[in-house]
Amino acid sequence: MYQKIHILLLWGEIFCSGVGIWAKIWVRSRKMWSASLVKSRSILGLAAKLDRAKFD
Repeated sequence: MYQKIHILLLWGEIFCSGVGIWAKIWVRSRKMWSASLVKSRSILGLAAKLDRAKFD
C-alpha cells in the first residue's frame, strides 16, 4: 500500500514539474512573440510614416 502511494506521489511530482517546464516555455515564447509583434508593428508604422512623407 505504501509503495503505491509513494509511486503516485512520484508521478505527481514528475507531472507537476513537467507542467511547470511547459508553462515556462509557453510564457517565454509568448513574451518573444509579443515582442516580435510589437517590432513588426513599429516597422509597419515607420513604413506608413515614410509613405505619408513621400506623398506630402
